[in-house]
Amino acid sequence: MLRMVGLTLLPLLIGGCSRPASVLPEQASSTTSVVPIGTRFDPMEAGGIRGQMTWNGRTPTIPKIQAVIRSNLQGLTIDNPHTPRIDEKTQGMAGVVVFLRGVDPQRSRPWDLPPVRVEIAQNQLRIHSDDDSPGGVPRAVGFTRVGDTVTLNVRDPGIQMVRARGAAFFTLPFPVPDQPLARRFDQPGRVELTNGAGYYWQSADLFICEHPYYAITNTDGVFHLPQVPPGEYELVAWVRDWHLADVDRDPETGLILRQHYQPPVEKSERIVVPARQETTQNMMFQESDFGTKDHPGKR
Repeated sequence: MLRMVGLTLLPLLIGGCSRPASVLPEQASSTTSVVPIGTRFDPMEAGGIRGQMTWNGRTPTIPKIQAVIRSNLQGLTIDNPHTPRIDEKTQGMAGVVVFLRGVDPQRSRPWDLPPVRVEIAQNQLRIHSDDDSPGGVPRAVGFTRVGDTVTLNVRDPGIQMVRARGAAFFTLPFPVPDQPLARRFDQPGRVELTNGAGYYWQSADLFICEHPYYAITNTDGVFHLPQVPPGEYELVAWVRDWHLADVDRDPETGLILRQHYQPPVEKSERIVVPARQETTQNMMFQESDFGTKDHPGKR
């Protein structure tokens, strides 16, 4: 009898070792309801915000990460995923997240930001969207609406794991490349994404948003938040710190399991958006805003 049960279960166990590409499991349903958006939006009264994020001083030299792949002990030289991108001519900072606090979602414009997808490829974890910069260069940050589903995929060989911490908490294994999964994000806030399979240098961020007033600065550091309902808000500029705070090591081998970065740097300004007008607000970062563990910098 036991032998018959074992033979019955064997095909199920074998079948469980692979996963068809169409399978996109969802996380358990949440009691969080999606806040209505745009129900009282008046496009005739809306204004807008433009500006530029610039760097003051010399461009910092960011050491590359000397990475070791645990599976074969292969050594790699990897760019720090949070290296600031500064234009030498304009001093504009690319990749800075700019968003508004204090927005009433019902007075917001309808959600119109393009869908994003998370991908591990070429030893980096990046976020793609339909408005990627020319050439399809992916980013280390992206935006999705509360309650929306995001596709996650892995193109690199070997076992990979997308790990989420913050407004979402999960680890999704990818034993085979190009078999995507999906995840619904029900809690607003920031989700830090890393690779939990020993690729400790991989890092990206996903903002789960209740309104669409989020933007990423372009190569010149310029941003635009269009169709903002008139009112007073907090304009926030957010950027990751590239300094390492700590590392977790395997007690037996001494190899790095995970590395932790210093907290992101935020700057904010109160801003009033008049009806039917564009408002300009610039901000500036410098090296002293960022810091090491011993010298955390000015926050």
